[in-house]
Amino acid sequence: SALEELIPSFARPEIVKQQARIEELVEKLLSQNATEPLRRLAVSVLKRLYTSGNSSALPNFVSKLLKVTGEQSKKVTNDTRVATLDVIGELMLRDGKSIEGFSTDIFVVVAKHMKLPEANARCSALQCLSKTIAVAGLKSPSIAGN
Repeated sequence: SALEELIPSFARPEIVKQQARIEELVEKLLSQNATEPLRRLAVSVLKRLYTSGNSSALPNFVSKLLKVTGEQSKKVTNDTRVATLDVIGELMLRDGKSIEGFSTDIFVVVAKHMKLPEANARCSALQCLSKTIAVAGLKSPSIAGN
């Protein structure tokens, strides 16, 4: 994509300056029934953003996505939940070490999604869980017990 290729061409201070705006745009994209190709594009753009910009902002962004995904109100559509879980899983695969601390939160969100009637929500939750376990593993008995 043009944005994905454009990001590394800017100076780091300019990328950092625009980073919050790009994150906000990705959040809006995910809330508007993002298809799988759009989600892959979003992950690619985010990867470039955190590689070229402020990588320490990634945990805050994942935290925002987890809040959206875990919200039980009717404001958040099933498609938004599916999209955000998909992106969280992909970010975990690509940058797992920096967001590994969210593993327990991801497990909790996945458990909630397994109770939803929509098959795509459960499928997305299991895929996210699989990616999280592949990177973070199960490090403590308390997590495994949950």
